[in-house]
Amino acid sequence: MIQLMDVLNFSYIYIHMGNNFSDTAGCLLVGKTKKYFKKMHEFEIRQSRKAYIPLYKRLAAMMEKGDVFVKIHELSSCRTN
Repeated sequence: MIQLMDVLNFSYIYIHMGNNFSDTAGCLLVGKTKKYFKKMHEFEIRQSRKAYIPLYKRLAAMMEKGDVFVKIHELSSCRTN
């Protein structure tokens, strides 16, 4: 897993594979697509493994050359379609 370090007021934050909120305790999940369940008002991430493996390889290669910084942007809204 990819661990994010030096996040103000947080520790043990990881980027990892998973599909919904039950797969994480506040970590970041990655995926290629998403599905919105209207009745439950919840999203599910799809193709998480396909998204994570290339991301991990890319970040690992960058870390071999030096420090890597990840910038997280908050979306103002999340589209449901």
